[in-house]
Amino acid sequence: MGLLVAYHTDKGIKKRTNQDALMMKSIRTNKGIIGLFVVCDGMGGLDKGELASSTVINNLSKWF
Repeated sequence: MGLLVAYHTDKGIKKRTNQDALMMKSIRTNKGIIGLFVVCDGMGGLDKGELASSTVINNLSKWF
C-alpha cells in the first residue's frame, strides 16, 4: 500500500515567523505499516510558539 502525504503551513497574521511544525513518520511492524502524523499550530501569536511546536515534534519523534 502506498501513501501520499502533503501539507501546507502559514505564518498567520500576528507573527513574522511561522510557528507551525509538523511530523510525518511511518514504521513497518509485524502488524503492518503504522503512521504517525502530527501538526502543531503555534501558540496563537504568543511568544515562543515555535519553541513549543518544535519541542512537541522532537519528543514525539524520539518516542515513535
